[in-house]
Amino acid sequence: MIKQSEEKFWNDPKNIKWFRQEPEAIYWKEFFESVDKSKIIKVLDLGCGAGRNTEMLARMGFDVFACDLHQGMVNETIKRLSNKFPAKNWANKVVRATMLDLPYLADTFDAIISNGVYHNVSELRQLEEALRETSRVLRTNGYLCFNVFSSEVIAPELKKDKTRKFMYITKEGLDMLLVSPNKFLSICAKYKLELVGKLVEYEREVSTGKRSVMRGILKKHS
Repeated sequence: MIKQSEEKFWNDPKNIKWFRQEPEAIYWKEFFESVDKSKIIKVLDLGCGAGRNTEMLARMGFDVFACDLHQGMVNETIKRLSNKFPAKNWANKVVRATMLDLPYLADTFDAIISNGVYHNVSELRQLEEALRETSRVLRTNGYLCFNVFSSEVIAPELKKDKTRKFMYITKEGLDMLLVSPNKFLSICAKYKLELVGKLVEYEREVSTGKRSVMRGILKKHS
């Protein structure tokens, strides 16, 4: 069940506008420019927000799909893509869905982007479920491009939830799970997702405050 505060925040036109105006992630653009497009064809934008990375992938020629938990974001992404690429029926490719139970068959995607999504769960068990589902729909040797908040820096305005381990509440009333990079990668490894190259860590100011970010690329092994 989605908290009322989360529904209000993520479907608020002001927040949708903020995400709409965010530029595409240059580091993901560089990665997808470098891949072998004969092998990386079908890509999922998991937690697409207002569709900035979905649009980027479509423009680069990938067979892109997208999903988000919040209908306002789904509608914005469909509108955005329909304006840019009117020949396609985006309502069939951009859907509302939870990352805990993805509406795709196993081994569907060659790559998945999940940019700023996994920390939005409400307990550690849900993070495991989300990563298990991600691995399920990703084919062997496929890539997961992730960007997620970590516990390396805890902003002072975040309220610690004493009843749920690793959980914090933002000033907007949003759940946020913050774990260490080692904890996150150890859960990924349980589902055959192994880090490729270096893990990038930095601090960033986002719409809800200062966050510690970790970013990397995982490859699914057999």
